[in-house]
Amino acid sequence: MKPIELNDLPQYSGCISELLSDSSHKRPKNQQQIIREFGLEKWGSLLVQWKENPCGIDIVRQWGVPAGAVQAGLVDGQLMLMTANESFDYYVSLVERALLEDPSPHLLEIGCGYGSVLFELMKRANVNYESVVGLEYTQQGVELAQHLAAWHNYDVTIGPGDFNAAGISNTKIPPHTDIVTSFSLSYVRDSALALANIIKLNPRRILHFEPVFQHYREKTILGLLQRKYMEVNDYNSTFREELARLEGEGVIEIIKEEPMIFGGNCLSPLSLLVWQPVLVHAI
Repeated sequence: MKPIELNDLPQYSGCISELLSDSSHKRPKNQQQIIREFGLEKWGSLLVQWKENPCGIDIVRQWGVPAGAVQAGLVDGQLMLMTANESFDYYVSLVERALLEDPSPHLLEIGCGYGSVLFELMKRANVNYESVVGLEYTQQGVELAQHLAAWHNYDVTIGPGDFNAAGISNTKIPPHTDIVTSFSLSYVRDSALALANIIKLNPRRILHFEPVFQHYREKTILGLLQRKYMEVNDYNSTFREELARLEGEGVIEIIKEEPMIFGGNCLSPLSLLVWQPVLVHAI
């Protein structure tokens, strides 16, 4: 990793000029767009490649983003130039560290994609999980994750999941599970519904690694760019406010909040928010 200056960003991010111009336009994150972006273009494309050349997840990850690809990221508020491998390793270590602070025997990731983070956590094997479940919205992501789990012989359950569905998934989820979301709530339109459905799973605690609009500073150039980037990409900007409402009503307790701990993309850094239900049936 190498520190860079704000003025260097246009060299590594082609969207800077668009964000600063009048030509930027909102990219709606409706159901059709999510299926197109992930089901067809991202996970769908990787699934086609995997069927032609079955392999392990490390190779699949490089199909998506070459290991040496350079990107402008954010680490503890500092702009950093990093490779895709450096970004991924750093991020998984952050997730792992948060889970190890108070490990649970049960782990669920909602919005697991093709399993890149979940399988890396299992590979490191620093927690002896009794059950590991990954839920994914797109059919292509579910199928690819299932293939990769079988390839690596991981003891994990992969199934479909939807924040907007009453039970989120038909997949069996043990009570008192630790739930992780990683840049997946950003695509949710109704924060209240999504969080209510999470609470109905009777989890032990929930760890969100998500962009939080309220954490992006209005009085800095980078903060304004981050806000504009979030608005243009139509990412969810209300889930932090909804958590505050639920805490105010005594439904949940927010245990930890660490703003902008990391971003492989400096324009969309992730914050860590950890909470636990207080009144499971209050919603």
